[in-house]
Amino acid sequence: MTDPGWYNAEGDPPGTTRYWDGQRWVGDPVHTPQASPGAGGYVGGSGPGLRLASPGSRVGARLIDFIIAAILAVAIFVPVIGDVIDSIDALGPNPTDSQVQDIVTNAIEDNFGRLAVLGIAGI
Repeated sequence: MTDPGWYNAEGDPPGTTRYWDGQRWVGDPVHTPQASPGAGGYVGGSGPGLRLASPGSRVGARLIDFIIAAILAVAIFVPVIGDVIDSIDALGPNPTDSQVQDIVTNAIEDNFGRLAVLGIAGI
């Protein structure tokens, strides 16, 4: 037995499991409740008595994550984009490509820490 997970160790009472870390048994035996068929109860290797979240709970959690990420992105991007637009407007009616590129480059450099948060957050 090499894969880490919850197993019945030799000599432990029936109906119990303990964690095998891949090299040795960890902790004391834990009572493992028996799931009724189709109830989605105990999943071998996931821990005693753990249940998977329902599809509705998973979708709800994903929606909450998306809303939080969107709020964070708007809070970071709106001020940066507003500064870039104001700077380009200040150049006059016909800015050159290099002037616009300098403004965008400076905005990225000045706000690198704020923009890096989005990368760390996986947005």
